[in-house]
Amino acid sequence: MTDDQRTPRADVRSSRVRCGLVQHRTPWQEPASYAYTLRSSGGERALLGTLRISVRDGAVVKAVGLDDTGRRSVEGSADAVPSIGQLLGELEQARRDDAETAEAQYAKDGHPVRISLDREENAVDDEVRYDISGYQPAGDQGRGHHGAGSARGGAHPEGDQRERERHLWP
Repeated sequence: MTDDQRTPRADVRSSRVRCGLVQHRTPWQEPASYAYTLRSSGGERALLGTLRISVRDGAVVKAVGLDDTGRRSVEGSADAVPSIGQLLGELEQARRDDAETAEAQYAKDGHPVRISLDREENAVDDEVRYDISGYQPAGDQGRGHHGAGSARGGAHPEGDQRERERHLWP
């Protein structure tokens, strides 16, 4: 299968940078279920701001805006909230379309942590930047940076609003 035929869930092995350099990365396969934080910026688009996103069975099942812009994005365009696989699909489409910039940076495990797109060099407001953080596969739920066994076990059902927004698995 050629790079042009790969689906967003494909095992993409490298990132082409406009100046001709290649950034190699660890192969990554999008898991069926995970959560992540997306900061979407640049351009005039419906999806802007910071959101915490839950994906289950390959589809976005929940998105919570973590800032005012993110909350407006979710309220106005909940269907436009992407999975990481869809973001990678957008990156690959920009490459096929010979975008001026179609770059990505990756974590050690291979998932993207930043995607930058600029379809036309001299166009105004077509730049896009996605920053991905807080990536947590479903199998890691309850471990790692989300409070590994924190005292949330029902002691404070109201809890901190931000912590509840980060913990999106029902």
